[in-house]
Amino acid sequence: METTIWFLNDQTHRNISEQAETSIVDKNGTMEIVTHAKGDPKRDLWDWAESRFGKSELFIEYVVNLPGQITGYEIVNDVGGITMKNLNGSYQVENSVGSITVEGAHVAGKSRIQSDAGSVRVDIQEMEKDSTLQVGTDVGGVQAVLATSLSCTLKVQSELGTISGVSSGSTYFNGGGPVITLSSSVGAISVEEAI
Repeated sequence: METTIWFLNDQTHRNISEQAETSIVDKNGTMEIVTHAKGDPKRDLWDWAESRFGKSELFIEYVVNLPGQITGYEIVNDVGGITMKNLNGSYQVENSVGSITVEGAHVAGKSRIQSDAGSVRVDIQEMEKDSTLQVGTDVGGVQAVLATSLSCTLKVQSELGTISGVSSGSTYFNGGGPVITLSSSVGAISVEEAI
């Protein structure tokens, strides 16, 4: 795992960076990545920096490489982007504010990818026979890129926004198959085949 902390270049921020460390914590069987001040693992870095320096204007980027035998991904994020590449398994991904990008997905089981405010892009290579995938955003666009060999049933709905590549409602790709639901309350939805 690699952690990068981004902020303006001033002395206070250098002090924050020098006092930061990242831990992986087991919370009821779920591994959680936490960046905190050295020696204070129960307090996140933002709260610590605010109390110590009066500001916490920072952005933390994690790059996590996983072994191939991992087959389930649960990611919950408040603010910032999420990118996932070439993973096999079930996806449970939630982002309050920020984009979500999933590339080269091999979907198994029941999966859900949701952003409250931000765009979502999914590139789906394969889906197991009994799998389902729900992709949505309250405010933001949804883009789905489907492998040309993928057999699936698309269900698409946008309350306020254009739909391109397919019609609203159900569309059967290559005769139909596992269900992919794409939805946006406010935002465009586009569907295209991978080249």
